[in-house]
Amino acid sequence: MNGLTISSIRTTFLARFARRLVSAAVALTLIGGYALGAENDARMTATSWVDATTGHRVVLLSRFPKGGSGVLYFHQHALTPAGDKLVFAHAGALYSIDISNRQPMGEGTITRLTDLAAKLLGFAAVSRKRPVVYYVAGDKILATNIDTLQTRTIAQIPGDWDLTGESLAGLSANADDTLIAGANTNGVTAIFKSVKDAGGKRGQQIAQAYEAHLPTLVFTVDIATGKLTVIHRGNDWFNHVQFSPTDPATLMFAHEGPWNKVERIWNIRADGTGLTDVCPRGTDREYRGHEFWSPSGQTIWFDYFDGKARMLTGHPLSGGHDTSYPIVGDQYSVHYNISHDGSFFAADGDGGNKHPMIHLLYPQTDGTLRTEPLCDLTGHNFVRAEPNVSLSADNKWVFFMANWTGMNQVYAVSVDREPSH
Repeated sequence: MNGLTISSIRTTFLARFARRLVSAAVALTLIGGYALGAENDARMTATSWVDATTGHRVVLLSRFPKGGSGVLYFHQHALTPAGDKLVFAHAGALYSIDISNRQPMGEGTITRLTDLAAKLLGFAAVSRKRPVVYYVAGDKILATNIDTLQTRTIAQIPGDWDLTGESLAGLSANADDTLIAGANTNGVTAIFKSVKDAGGKRGQQIAQAYEAHLPTLVFTVDIATGKLTVIHRGNDWFNHVQFSPTDPATLMFAHEGPWNKVERIWNIRADGTGLTDVCPRGTDREYRGHEFWSPSGQTIWFDYFDGKARMLTGHPLSGGHDTSYPIVGDQYSVHYNISHDGSFFAADGDGGNKHPMIHLLYPQTDGTLRTEPLCDLTGHNFVRAEPNVSLSADNKWVFFMANWTGMNQVYAVSVDREPSH
C-alpha cells in the first residue's frame, strides 16, 4: 500500500470532482431556504477556502476523485500519539493523512491502512500510546501500525455473536494500550431492517430495539494475548463504549434507547467490578446522551435536558456539583466535543437550526457559552451524515464530515480566523 501525495492526486481530483459538481452548485442555488452565493460555489469545487460567513479557513482533507469519506465517530480517538496523523474512512477502508506542520493542512500524504473490508469504520480506535489503529474485519479484531502498515490479528470474535451493522459496538483502547473494549447486542440490526422495510425512521428503530430487551454484553480483549473476556451482561442494549483517557481500568458505556427512558451513562472497571450508574435520573422528564470524557478523565460531559432546558453538563467523578452551561439558539448540536486542554468545546450544529454551523463554545464567567462560528453547514444533510467534530492535538483545527457536495467528505476548519478577517 503506497502513500499518495496530494500533488499526485490533485489534478485528477479537480478534473473529475469539480466538473461533476459545478453544475450541482448552479442547481443548488437555494438549499434549506438559504441563498448560496460565490462562497458555496467555491466550497463545491475548491480544496481550500475562507468561509465568507465566519472568516475561518476550511480545507478538504479527503481528496479522492470519487467515493465518500467519513471521520470517526465524535468520541473515538482518531489521532496518532504524536498528533501528526488523522485516521478516517473512505470507500470501505481506513486511511491516514499527514496533518503535521511540515506542510499546509490538507497537503500531507494520504495512506491506505487496511486491505480488508472493515466493519464499523467510524468506530475504529487509535491507540494513545502507539501509532496503531484497532478495527474489526470479518470476524476478527485487527491492529495496523499506521507508520509501518504491519497488521496483526488481535482476537477472534466468538461465532455466535451478531457482527452486523448496529449490533456490534466499540472499539475503544485503554490509556496504557493493554486492553480493547466493545459491546455486542444480538438482533439489533434485524430490528432496524424490519422497521426500515416498513417505512419507519431511525427514532422508531431505536425505540423498538430498546423495547426488545435483547441480550447484550460488554467485553474486553487483552492486546498482548488476544484473550477476550465478557465483563458484563444484561438486556439493556449496551453501546458507546469508551475507556477513560487516563485510567486504564475505567470504562464508560451507555444504555442505548430513547434518552428519556434509559439510565444512560454507566462506568465499570475493566475486570467487571464496580458497575456504577453515573448520573441516576431524578425525574422521568430528564435525559442525557452523547457522553464523552474530559481530557483529564476526571469529568464526563454530556448533552442534558432537565425537563425545562437543554444544557451541556459535566459530571465530576470525584463528587461535587455538576457544571452546566445552557444551550441556546444555534448552539444546539448533534454532538459536542472538548479541546485537548479542556478549555473550550467544539459543536457540529443541527439541521433544525436557523443557521447550522460548525462552531466553538467558550465557557464564560457568568456560566454561559460564547459562540465562535467556524464553518457554514448550509446544504449539509444531517440525516445522511452527522458531522462528528474532533480537534487536532494542538487545538488549532476542527475535523468534521459534510456532504454539501452531494457525497460525504472529510474537512478541517481553522480555529483561528484568517488575518484579513
